[in-house]
Amino acid sequence: MKGLGEVLAGFLERAEALQPTRQAAVLLRWPEIVGPAVARHARAQSVRRGVLTVAVDSGVWATELSAHTPVVLERIESTLGPGIVTDLRFVVRSHRAQSDALAGPSGDYGEPSPPWPNRRDLAAVRLTEDDLTQVRTFAAAARDPVLAQAAGHWLGLTLKARRWLEERSKRKTGLDGRFT
Repeated sequence: MKGLGEVLAGFLERAEALQPTRQAAVLLRWPEIVGPAVARHARAQSVRRGVLTVAVDSGVWATELSAHTPVVLERIESTLGPGIVTDLRFVVRSHRAQSDALAGPSGDYGEPSPPWPNRRDLAAVRLTEDDLTQVRTFAAAARDPVLAQAAGHWLGLTLKARRWLEERSKRKTGLDGRFT
């Protein structure tokens, strides 16, 4: 008989429920995929319909990375699995424009900030006691200790990301009274 972990993994795989998580992993693990030197000049921003949008410092970086697209796609596939990213799109932005984008729409560039928080954003989010209970309960459902740890970690990050997105949405819309 299959364990809960195997059944859950099979169901999620068939339902393609893990695809958004895998796409988010591309953004979170971008520095690992391309290396810290490249990551200082190129930031993964979003994945839509298999196309990863990367903001780069200059046209030179866009040209250089365009030439290395097959290598980057191969690294993404070897790190996170096949089919997550099928192409790359580069947009030129300065560091100032990227910083401005984090506070809201960047104006001149017309694109919103990245849809997913980075590690620093997630580290700043605190889970409620109810959230922590939910994570423990979810993890306890897995008999395999490795799967339990991974499930708890995944749910914890997901809950933190939701809180971060809610707070970001409030700031953008002015619902908390700080920004309009």
